[in-house]
Amino acid sequence: MTTSPTETDLKIPVQSASPRPSAGSLHPNTNQTSHAPMRVLVPLDRLPVGAKAMISAVAGETALRRRLLEMGLGPGMVVKLIRRAPMGDPLEIQVRDYQLSLRGDQAKLISVIPV
Repeated sequence: MTTSPTETDLKIPVQSASPRPSAGSLHPNTNQTSHAPMRVLVPLDRLPVGAKAMISAVAGETALRRRLLEMGLGPGMVVKLIRRAPMGDPLEIQVRDYQLSLRGDQAKLISVIPV
């Protein structure tokens, strides 16, 4: 015959009741909620004309990735989309003090954070 365990037989670990702030919780000493700024990664080819963005990552095959990095398109660099060709490809971007044209498939490999 099997008996069911009683409360004294069960050993349930007890966690400390330390308060943890939750997302959107009230900021100390104010009545405002604290929200961290959203950082949305978008491919460079989706950036609107005239927008600036900071490069977050460069993907692609080793040779292409190396070439993009050599052209100054490394993480942390700020770029500006100057214009698009009438059919959408290529894109002209500004990196530091020079303009650079990239094909659409190359621009898709570069993840940026709009600033």
